[in-house]
Amino acid sequence: MNNNSYIGECVICRQGRLEILKEKETGKLFIYCEECEAEWETPQDALINQNGSCFKYGLAESAPLKDIKKAGWFSYITERP
Repeated sequence: MNNNSYIGECVICRQGRLEILKEKETGKLFIYCEECEAEWETPQDALINQNGSCFKYGLAESAPLKDIKKAGWFSYITERP
């Protein structure tokens, strides 16, 4: 996990860490739980468990900080415990 993209703990499984990822094919950013593999379209949805999905996105990688800032999601990044 990239420390630059951690936004908190998963509200579904309470074990996984939430990370901002970037889908390789489309370049779309999304939130992903490393443990239960839940996904959300926005940090807001992930932090309150709204509109979640699984397997919606394809291959992904940690989102670059410049993309996170451009999306307006930088304020959601927090220090990993």
